[in-house]
Formats: sequence, C-alpha cells, structure tokens
Amino acid sequence: LIKDFFNNKTIAIIGGTSGIGKALSKMLKPLSKHVYTLGRRTTPCVDLLDINSIEEMIKTIFFNRQPIDYIINCAGDLIRKNVEFMTAQEWDYIYNINIRANYLLAKIALPYFKKQNFGNLIFVGSSSYTRGRAGYSAYCSAKAALVNFCQAFAEEVSQFNINVNLVSPTRVDTPLRYRNFGQEDKKTLLAAGD
Repeated sequence: LIKDFFNNKTIAIIGGTSGIGKALSKMLKPLSKHVYTLGRRTTPCVDLLDINSIEEMIKTIFFNRQPIDYIINCAGDLIRKNVEFMTAQEWDYIYNINIRANYLLAKIALPYFKKQNFGNLIFVGSSSYTRGRAGYSAYCSAKAALVNFCQAFAEEVSQFNINVNLVSPTRVDTPLRYRNFGQEDKKTLLAAGD
C-alpha cells in the first residue's frame, strides 16, 4: 500500500540528513520517482533560516521535476536550558528554526503549489507541544505554536487542493535527543524509521 501511494512522486525532505528525516529518506527513496534529501550541506542545499535559500531550493526542484508532490520538513533543534540561563540569541534561534522556518517554507511553497493546482506540506512537530517542560520552554512553546500554525494554514489553503499535516511523534531515538538528554534506554524511545 505505501509503495503504491508514493510511486512516481517527487518528494523534498528537509532535514533529511539526520534523525527522522534521514530514516524517512531511506524508506522513500526505493518507492518514489525523485526524493530530494535536503539540508544545509546538500545539493541543492537549503538553510531554513534564509528565505532566499528556501526560494532557490523550491525553484530548482520545481523547474527540474515539477510537480512537487510533497515537501516534508523534519528540520528542528532543541537547546536544553532553563529560561534563567538561556540567552536571548538562543531563544530566538529555537523559535526561528522550529516555527519561523516553517512559516517561511509554507509562504515560499504556496505559489508553486497553487501553480500546479495541488501540494502536500508535512511538518514534524513533537509531543512536547502538549505540555511545557522545565529546561526546554523555548522548544515546547515553539512546537505548540507550530501545531496552531499548521491548523490555521491548512484552513487557509484547503480551497487550493493543498494539504497541510503535522506529525508529532513521541520521544524518538535521534542524535538531537542524545545531544540534549544523553544515552537513554532505546526500549523507551521510538525508532526514527517508525
């Protein structure tokens, strides 16, 4: 069933070089026509903090492989610090990569999806959106904002045959998780491929 669903599709996976994005890319490459695994050090490259980089990436894929069936954003980051010790620059970075970058991606993708009369945007959130937790208030609140952004944007674009979805997995076995929480029992973590 999954093979038929993704057969002959063009898929851009941002944040595809690590964690969930890397596992997703590995799973979809044998199934799809064109899978672009994208990051800051890939070709084409994309820096989600730079609107021009996003525009160039989408333009390149659209003109080379239109239509673009799916754009999946797995990129995100977490800095584990209490508010007292987090700098304003760190706070801004967490909000920029976890919420503003998704807004920029949606804004840039929209005219391309409208031109092709359909599109699918999928964002990866986190179960952390459900409750603010000590030590990573910036991350939790940014992921909560992402949920509300996706709900609102989905309503705005549904008339154009554009689907907006958000996947909010539980704790996942990724490098980002280990960098912030250390080694944990893998039995308590969701595998990135799942």
